[in-house]
Amino acid sequence: MQQPLVVPLLLLSAGLAGASSALSSVRLCGLFPRFRTAAQDFKADDSGTRRFAAFVQAIREVNNKTDGIADHLLPTTEVLFTQRDSRRDGATAFF
Repeated sequence: MQQPLVVPLLLLSAGLAGASSALSSVRLCGLFPRFRTAAQDFKADDSGTRRFAAFVQAIREVNNKTDGIADHLLPTTEVLFTQRDSRRDGATAFF
């Protein structure tokens, strides 16, 4: 079972909270299986798509400093992200 990506984000937040100089932005990258490999006819990967959506929502919640939800997490830092499709294949994810 894969670990949720929100936990590393919260740990990153805890580690940066005590830093003497605040970072203006933090960049994250996520590997999510969005589509299967050619051997599996490039079918959409529903669970990977749902995990990616949860990842994006968590980052939006942390970045939104006016909604009263998690506003104390990284109060002066914007979380930026990029994602890549792992296709549930180690070689594809690596390259």
